[in-house]
Amino acid sequence: TVVLAFFPKARTSGCTVQLETYRDQYATLFNNGRKVVVIAVSADADTTLHGWAKDADFPFVLASDAGGATGQAYGAWIEKN
Repeated sequence: TVVLAFFPKARTSGCTVQLETYRDQYATLFNNGRKVVVIAVSADADTTLHGWAKDADFPFVLASDAGGATGQAYGAWIEKN
């Protein structure tokens, strides 16, 4: 099972709560990574995501969707008015 967890921007309050919850509940929500791959995706640069993942000790992959094409394909990015 692959879980794509889209979030708008690294280190913002709501996104931090979202990803820290995934981290803190990883064993329960994602079977501790057994037969589940979690990929958290945002439009942030890969360098930004790498630093945040290291600082927060996330047990899953963070991926950059610069330009938002993947998020748009999945209907995850909503254009601002």
